[in-house]
Amino acid sequence: MQDFYASVFVYNLTMAASHEAEAAFSKFEHQKRKYVYQINKNVALAEVRSLLIESLCEENLELRAELFRQTMATIASNELPVRPGRSFEHNVKHKSLKYPLNKKSAL
Repeated sequence: MQDFYASVFVYNLTMAASHEAEAAFSKFEHQKRKYVYQINKNVALAEVRSLLIESLCEENLELRAELFRQTMATIASNELPVRPGRSFEHNVKHKSLKYPLNKKSAL
């Protein structure tokens, strides 16, 4: 049960950081772009996890603030275009091919 609450906590921190980073790069929406952009959630989750671990280990408050600024800059710089109407079928391969030729078992 503790793992569940820890996951929810990290996810909530990630979404809060994503919203803040989106607000930071929404200032540049006056630029002519073909697509609307959003934060890369996978990068944001990885950055928030590393920030959480590093900030809990760091005692100096100025270094914690610098870690936070660097993390927010990284999250804001990793943005993805939202392309409307993107839907691709998932190609399901034959299930009996557990280890195809290019991915053989290591045993």
